[in-house]
Amino acid sequence: MSEPFLHLPVMADEITKLFAKVPEGVVLDATLGGGGHAELLLERLTNVSVAGPVDEKNFRVRAAQIGPGFDFAGKNIRDLL
Repeated sequence: MSEPFLHLPVMADEITKLFAKVPEGVVLDATLGGGGHAELLLERLTNVSVAGPVDEKNFRVRAAQIGPGFDFAGKNIRDLL
């Protein structure tokens, strides 16, 4: 079994600053990948939850690591719109 893809945002401070002005609610991470930005936003912002499409078979394990503010909203971005 291969290791799951993990994305560590290199611009964490810039992303946090950009999203700090987002009103309370759900943020759609349409480019979910390894969940790095989703995890970052949930760690640093208390007023948002994150939803994203999941195509990867093993992503449910990764989502458990991201935390309770993350939600699968479908297997395709069309499911979220």
